[in-house]
Amino acid sequence: MRRRRNRHVAAWSAGAVPDEKHTMKRATCNPSVFAILRGLCLWIPAVTVLLGAQILRAADAPSDLVALEQAAVAGDAEAQFALGERYWRGTGGAPARDDLAVQWWTTAARQMHAGALFALGNAVAKGRGAPRHPGRAIALWKHAAELGHAGAMTALGKAYAHGAGTAPDVVEAVRWFQRAAARGDAEAEYCLGWHYENGVGVEPDPVQAAICYLNAAEQGVAAAQNSIGVLYAQGRGVPKNLLAAHLWLSRAAAAGDPHAPTHLKAVSQTMSWTERRKARAQWAEFLRRADETTESVPTP
Repeated sequence: MRRRRNRHVAAWSAGAVPDEKHTMKRATCNPSVFAILRGLCLWIPAVTVLLGAQILRAADAPSDLVALEQAAVAGDAEAQFALGERYWRGTGGAPARDDLAVQWWTTAARQMHAGALFALGNAVAKGRGAPRHPGRAIALWKHAAELGHAGAMTALGKAYAHGAGTAPDVVEAVRWFQRAAARGDAEAEYCLGWHYENGVGVEPDPVQAAICYLNAAEQGVAAAQNSIGVLYAQGRGVPKNLLAAHLWLSRAAAAGDPHAPTHLKAVSQTMSWTERRKARAQWAEFLRRADETTESVPTP
């Protein structure tokens, strides 16, 4: 029995994963990803995950978690990624275990799972569940971005904008934000709007800034709601419209943006009594419609 187990350990260490029949299949991994994981001491054989963790049993965990773990053990990359997410957040019946999250993501990353590569980059950037290494976080994000992961593109944009793990390069940052925004990433839209508004890495363009802010604001990004509200109040990039400014700033304040309450108060003070009455009615109507669509929006 011991010899059989050792053969499996050797096969897993060589880069194989077990299928549902416990036969060995070769995992496909980009050699550069292999090098990154080895450099981080994250190239953990799948068997290590199993032997190092407390194996969940049907009597101890929800059935869907048990099924997810069984699929992950069988080599399903999506299940491995999802199981890592549960361990990372401590949700779905799984305990909060950063180390196990990183191990399962590493196993999924061996199969070039974009979400796992992105998640590993985040973990490495924070030094959570893995050694902190901003430079290698960027390398992982780049692999995820090459596979089309918009979140990884946004992370790269931020890294280049702030010089985290790489030399600052605002032009490169804008390029990554543009790629992510083209894929519908709301955070990238907001960041891109900021660059257009302030002329960092691109020529100043308040109209384009307003477009980006509006796209992000409509997807619920509080900072973007605040920014588009300010532009409406100032008439920059969009026609001046105090009612629109009041609505967006109200939404931003309700969503928790720290700057929105001050801006909202300033806008309210410049409005006439009639305009303030219309603004209150407009906000009440927004809340009513939000309630009808089961959207929870607290009153600022």
